[in-house]
Amino acid sequence: MKTSALTCRYAVLLSAVVCAAHAPLLAQAPASPSTTPAATPIAVRPGQQVVLDSAPCLVAVDPPPGGAVEIARASDSKLYAVYNAPASATSTAAVVIVESGPKATADGKGCESPTRKRFEITVTRAPEIPPGALEQSFRILMSAFVLAVVLESAFALLFNWRLFLEFFVGKAWRTPIMFLGALVVVRAFDLDLMAQLFQVYNPVANAPDRATWFTSVITAMVLAGGSVGVNRVLVALGFRSQLRPEAVEPELEPTEAYVAIRVAGASTKSIYQVNMDVLDSIPADAPTTLGFVGGPADLRARFVELLFPVRNRIPRSGGLRVSIKKAYRISVTDLGDGTHYDTLGRPIDDPKKSQVFAFAPKAIVDFTIPIPRKKG
Repeated sequence: MKTSALTCRYAVLLSAVVCAAHAPLLAQAPASPSTTPAATPIAVRPGQQVVLDSAPCLVAVDPPPGGAVEIARASDSKLYAVYNAPASATSTAAVVIVESGPKATADGKGCESPTRKRFEITVTRAPEIPPGALEQSFRILMSAFVLAVVLESAFALLFNWRLFLEFFVGKAWRTPIMFLGALVVVRAFDLDLMAQLFQVYNPVANAPDRATWFTSVITAMVLAGGSVGVNRVLVALGFRSQLRPEAVEPELEPTEAYVAIRVAGASTKSIYQVNMDVLDSIPADAPTTLGFVGGPADLRARFVELLFPVRNRIPRSGGLRVSIKKAYRISVTDLGDGTHYDTLGRPIDDPKKSQVFAFAPKAIVDFTIPIPRKKG
């Protein structure tokens, strides 16, 4: 028992001596940096430079191939670690390790008390939206929306004017009038919103005025489309939600057709009555009419009819909605001498002897009844 206790006592004494001998060496040895620090992700574009870190002492550890890590000196007490991305497009992540410290070691090859940082850099050509671009776009589009509403309200006075409706086809004139009015506003008040959008998404420092006649025309077209058109752009970009359906003219139902009747060659000395008898049942021998083709191709007359109401047409512009479940007998009566004409312009004894027509679903039929000229 005494021998065992003595042995243990000598072992403890020997360990204490060894630790005391190595204590100065352990105190002088620098703490080794962590070999697996957490990575900081950084995305750069080809050919771009990015600052990784700054400190009085910086050392790049194993720079990755394809790029270069440059230690740039800003002053005597500050260095920057700059990564130069390769010009070729790639999505491969490059790992860069940088050691930083308060000052360099005596040999200048490292830093005292170094801290190791790890950066995971991805070089990509993915499109990048400039900071604040969406906010500026929203402001520009909201300006366009307000301008479109103001223009609509201003020109509504003209488009709803009784005299305008009497002598012009509103749907045909609205587009050129709104476009010219919007173009005058854009050029007079320097409100080229399209040029502003180009500058937001493709910024160029100290660039000259990018507004041109082309961008002014595009801006005027957007404004001429009205608030509904601008609102559609805002909804498509996610700036607004579609709260209610847009107010559009209803289309023809499958049970309806569109009919217009024109009296051609009518004498100005006579008044003509257009007759349309409605038959509740469709005769078995009545063909289903889809439309008419042929006739004289007078482009000038067609152009005039698109812009101005036609006095010898019912209705003067547009068409009448009729049911495809019924049949119609159409004729014309000269109230001056009481002569009746069928749809081919032939004199008949009774309007009920004119042709009977049934129409196909959503058919657009334009009747032209030629009235023969009277001698004398």
